[in-house]
Amino acid sequence: MIKKLLVLVVFCLFGNLQAEDKESIKRGKKIYDSVCFACHGKSLEGATGFNLKDGEWVHGNTPEQIKATIVKGFPEKGMLPFGTMYKDDQIQDIVNFIISRQEGLRDMTYEIYQGVKANKPIDKIDFSSMKPQKYGKIIPAYADLNIPEVDNFGIINKGKLIVPESGNYTLVGGIRQNSHIQIFIDGKELEFKIANRRFNHKMKLEKGTYSFELRYVKIHKYSNMNLNLKKPGYDIPLSKDSYNRMKNQQILVGAKTKPLIMRKRIEGLPTKTIAVAYPEKVNFAFNPLNGSINGHWVGEFLDLAPNINGRGNRGSKPQSKLSFSGDKGIDILIDGKAPQINYIKYSTLGLPTFTFTANGKKVELSAKAQGQDLVFTYKTDISGQITLALPKDAKVKSSQGTVEGNTLTVDSANNKEFSLVLAK
Repeated sequence: MIKKLLVLVVFCLFGNLQAEDKESIKRGKKIYDSVCFACHGKSLEGATGFNLKDGEWVHGNTPEQIKATIVKGFPEKGMLPFGTMYKDDQIQDIVNFIISRQEGLRDMTYEIYQGVKANKPIDKIDFSSMKPQKYGKIIPAYADLNIPEVDNFGIINKGKLIVPESGNYTLVGGIRQNSHIQIFIDGKELEFKIANRRFNHKMKLEKGTYSFELRYVKIHKYSNMNLNLKKPGYDIPLSKDSYNRMKNQQILVGAKTKPLIMRKRIEGLPTKTIAVAYPEKVNFAFNPLNGSINGHWVGEFLDLAPNINGRGNRGSKPQSKLSFSGDKGIDILIDGKAPQINYIKYSTLGLPTFTFTANGKKVELSAKAQGQDLVFTYKTDISGQITLALPKDAKVKSSQGTVEGNTLTVDSANNKEFSLVLAK
């Protein structure tokens, strides 16, 4: 009777812990979606900040290391110390959410066995009776067959496989030879046949962590291997070659049915730039540091691949030539001088709108597409003379002011609200 009661108590405690973990993950997701996504992407895929779900971690991927990174931040690289803004339990919620979204291989190691030949089936080769000539960690954590510097060898890659969601998966591979490769998940060998250098294996996997092992004996001149774990909504690279191949693919984004606002690092624009795209395929950039419309291009929006694959060290690439760009663009001036700008927020309700103050006076800047022209409307509390400095290549007109050279002078009667058209 006592034993049954103890089992019941343990079961209840375990159930409560699981429930608490789920609640913690929900709370963490809420904070992430409101703050972290701007730099790390809505799906943790990376943007100006690092990818937070793959096998490449710069500052450590243990819960303790992730928490320390969030708490201390890296102010010199643009990441704030969130330990000054959130309580310890809130930061732990963020960590739990990030951990719950991990996928792919971790803690990968290699063992190289020189002189191993493919003169018998690979399942007849007893690696356990051999001593590896070389071994070590694989960083980043992707299966890699090109580590050895000799022609005749066998290699074993070992690590952990994190499955992000329960479901039916397909392991898809490509290799130059038709035999002498084995893959084990949780000690069970996957059965597949290689045909025309390709193979696949279908399996059902539950969300969780599995042991992963790959054994290989070189036959072909080249040891390149593509290996991905796939299901609808997921394409997880497991090999270094697959990872590099995905890095070289474009990740194109753009507005479909309504305007799209993205805060990304963009090639040729300041690091804090906020970019806006319209379904009409016209785009502009706003600099929150000085209230400037500092970029404009017509055509496709952005390729995020350089930014994501460069771990935030490279900018996303505009998909057509910018008509103007830089630190300065269409700049608001008060009585001929650049005002002190304090950025407040942007809104996606209705038209994309940026709110800031200029010398303490509120300014709302909204924009709409008119064909492939952009109509910018300023609503202000400014009482002084408003002028807009214009880039030399910008085609600007306004019925509420006068354009002379590179300056638009707003009629003082229109200070409260005036518009300008930025032509294609």
